[in-house]
Amino acid sequence: MGILQMHRRSFGLALALILAAMAGRAAGDCKLKQFAQLPVTMAGTRPLIAGSINGTAVQFLADTGAFVNMISRETAERLKLRSDPLPQGYLVWGIGGAALPSLAIAKDFTLAVVDGRRGLGNARVFPAGPLRAPLAAQLACTDALLVVGDGEGARDVTAAAPGLPVFHGHLQPDPAAIAELKAHQVFAFAGIGDPDKFFATATEAGISIVERQPFPDHHRFTAEEAATLIMRAEHDGLALLTTEKDRARMAGEPLLAALAAKTHVLPVTLAVIEADELRALVLAKLQR
Repeated sequence: MGILQMHRRSFGLALALILAAMAGRAAGDCKLKQFAQLPVTMAGTRPLIAGSINGTAVQFLADTGAFVNMISRETAERLKLRSDPLPQGYLVWGIGGAALPSLAIAKDFTLAVVDGRRGLGNARVFPAGPLRAPLAAQLACTDALLVVGDGEGARDVTAAAPGLPVFHGHLQPDPAAIAELKAHQVFAFAGIGDPDKFFATATEAGISIVERQPFPDHHRFTAEEAATLIMRAEHDGLALLTTEKDRARMAGEPLLAALAAKTHVLPVTLAVIEADELRALVLAKLQR
């Protein structure tokens, strides 16, 4: 549980974040940590914080009880904020009735992540390719690039944005999971965007993959598929292995629950080589 607490001082406003592991913990278990410090200008009894959105100067009213900031559609357009309709049923009630709101998000920092081996694939926009928007349009609102893994696949992206800082990262598999899986020969399967990357990560960690089965991204496993995977693994004496994302989708059928119980996962952590530099860049952008 996180509680954001604001303390008013003569030189500004300090934000303190009180963290508790879960609701109901004793007050002595909470820890107070200063999260940030923001300069405040008092306009009568209203504390205002100066900022900017997409290059336009704005004033924010410091309100510890606000869940979101409400602005008009005209203001959102003036600040160049794209607005998207909220799901049906979301209403804002106030004096005079209710309104159907839209959601606009102001991005402070955009990090574009590129796979070092695969790159952008055919570099086409969905559904013809993996991109959700043209590359040039995305790079225009990107603050930095993060290349994950080895390879030359990201070369075209970094060349298209010579002014952007480039960071590098790699996936670190969980040592305990590796140690357990090294004792087995493995049948690996995955229904993610790039199953081959998962298979390669496991192989590079020293896991012996004897069989592999890729599925489409966001694949919903059927009871028949679950039975087939279990049967193939048991017939060949193999341990089943998949991603955490895939095992989380194994629900709703007894056979899917059985597959989940028999399947190992390989948790991974993204480690950024230039972590300190990336952290400094993000904090500098947020403090503007």
